[in-house]
Amino acid sequence: MSLTFPLLCNTLKYSRNLSAASRKWYHSTSVVFKWPKNLRQEKLQEVKGTAIKIWKDMTIWDLTRIMRKDKNYLDSVIKPALGKEIDGLTQKINNLNSIKAFLRSEGFTWRVTNNPPTLFYKIDENLSEAPKILPKKIVSENEVERPPIVTIMGHVDHGKTTLLDALRNSNIVEKEFGGITQHIGAFSVQLHNGKSVTFIDTPGHAAFSSMRNRGAEVTDIIILIVAADDGIMEQTIESIKMAQNFAVPIVVAVNKIDKVSGDLTKIKHDLLSAGVQAEDLGGDVQIVPISALKRKNLDLLIEAILIQADLLALTSDPSAPVEGIIIESSIGPRGKQATVLVKRGTLRPKALLLAGKALAVVRAMFDENGLQLDEVKLSQPAQVIGWKDLPHAGDVVVEIDSRREAKSIIREGKKHETKKKNLDDYIVIQERAIQSYGEFVEKKKEIIRSKAAGDIEQLKEIYRRKRKEESEELLRLNIIVKGDVDGSIDAILDVIGTYDCDDQCKLDIVHSGVGPVTEKDIDLASTFNAIIFCFNVPCPKDLKEMIISNNIKIRFHNVIYHFIDDLKSHINEKLPQSEEEEIIGSGQVLEHFTVNEKNKKTSVAGCICEIGEFKRDGFFRVIRSENVIYDGLADSMKHFKNEVNTIKKDSQCGIMFKQFQFEFKTGDKIICYKKKKINQTSKWNPGF
Repeated sequence: MSLTFPLLCNTLKYSRNLSAASRKWYHSTSVVFKWPKNLRQEKLQEVKGTAIKIWKDMTIWDLTRIMRKDKNYLDSVIKPALGKEIDGLTQKINNLNSIKAFLRSEGFTWRVTNNPPTLFYKIDENLSEAPKILPKKIVSENEVERPPIVTIMGHVDHGKTTLLDALRNSNIVEKEFGGITQHIGAFSVQLHNGKSVTFIDTPGHAAFSSMRNRGAEVTDIIILIVAADDGIMEQTIESIKMAQNFAVPIVVAVNKIDKVSGDLTKIKHDLLSAGVQAEDLGGDVQIVPISALKRKNLDLLIEAILIQADLLALTSDPSAPVEGIIIESSIGPRGKQATVLVKRGTLRPKALLLAGKALAVVRAMFDENGLQLDEVKLSQPAQVIGWKDLPHAGDVVVEIDSRREAKSIIREGKKHETKKKNLDDYIVIQERAIQSYGEFVEKKKEIIRSKAAGDIEQLKEIYRRKRKEESEELLRLNIIVKGDVDGSIDAILDVIGTYDCDDQCKLDIVHSGVGPVTEKDIDLASTFNAIIFCFNVPCPKDLKEMIISNNIKIRFHNVIYHFIDDLKSHINEKLPQSEEEEIIGSGQVLEHFTVNEKNKKTSVAGCICEIGEFKRDGFFRVIRSENVIYDGLADSMKHFKNEVNTIKKDSQCGIMFKQFQFEFKTGDKIICYKKKKINQTSKWNPGF
């Protein structure tokens, strides 16, 4: 029977999952992953010292393949040597002299050719920037003063939402699960002087960094809230950096002054160390002591906001085409809905809006209290319904003239995404091909050595080992994530993105999306054996029978750190148990003697148990001069002439070990231990 070696290239089965658009850019699998005929037929031989083909504009991948090297060689040798010439796997190396110098240093000779071998069709690497949806720049004489947009930021539990409650006379904090803000909230507050301020609340929990970043990007002023009893904390520093990155002025509100007496000197100096300089320390940052819970000094905080707004001279044109930003999006009883913050123009029903790839004909608009609006003015947030697709939080919103214009912008954006995906797929394929080719070379060397030695058993063992490697599947947890709003999904995916323990258990997100569980989610969970994790969304009652019949596991959470803790628990359940040794007792050998056992002389250790106890069914380790000379089970353990199961402390015994014929020496150390199974835990640290 002849044995054939399955090329490792066939392991690159993931190429079947490429999109139709991606497949247009590549040969079919049989061409892409089939090595040149002459390479398959020739016996493996060392390449060093033979001339290899090089050509102008070859890539680092081409060089690695033509040298018949693997990814380790690519990373450890080629990249450091040509680091100044290349910036990526697919970038062309224009300088042939650099290639020649490198090959010379590695002991290779070369031959320049104009007809390099080709594995792939040409990939368009000249990706221009994706078409951006930008408002039309209109120079207008109709600019008017607009209300400031203020974002409240700071560490978790420092009182951001309590301050918002005080400003709008509401009680949001009791409505938030776990007492922490998990969404971006936006609302307008009418002041006694007729002016208004729009406030945006962002979560302070570590998991919601992307939401805070989005809040900092759209705001005019940041109120940095610092608890007087805690001072500067991790998310405080992060919020300061965001404000600095987006060049947004800060007003500091030192909260909870009702709990802590004394001056604010320490907090001011801590802020100074973080790059925030108070007015009385020579800077331009206003610091206002408040108590959000007791409604103390809120008038001073509002005054500080208005002073900062006057300095910024905020204006916009209410008659211009609408420009805004998506604060949040979700699927609710009214269908697809998004909170839009208007920054230019006036939004009215029937307006045609475009946000990213999502198109909307505005059907209705509602304020934060659910009251329907006839129009949405400058700096005013509103919940807008009428979206064909759900926009993403952070997308720019513009009013456009026609559906044709919208479709043209969307089409160009999709074209750019397709090109980018093709290039990304191309890079991944080549990286895996390099790795597989290196494995192929090593296996082929092994086969040739086996054939040369005439060792057919060794050859069979190679194939058995290969089949075993292919059949062993890595531990994997597949999950589906459903959330109530787009921002929550972003925050959860950001946290899951920190997962770095694939060596313990693979974690794959099969699907994520906004809205309740659907039949599609259940089908995916059944196909991929996935667990569905729901964040603030229910499961429709009419799907429960389908869930039970498909044996689908669904987990429901409304606090993000409970969500992540539960996910970690499921990862831990996937991990196999590990063995741990527990020492039961220890002692030493007093003398060595031999006995006749079945007409055969057998060594016996005369021992004393000094600590704990010896167990007949335990494991024994014999140590001499710090070297282990035996580690295994006992064949017999006797006290005088009686076989016993246990030897207590300070008792003597004779122990005969299985398959051990060795002369014991006085002073040999005896350790008795048992093996126990323990549950492993994931090393993943999500950051909270």
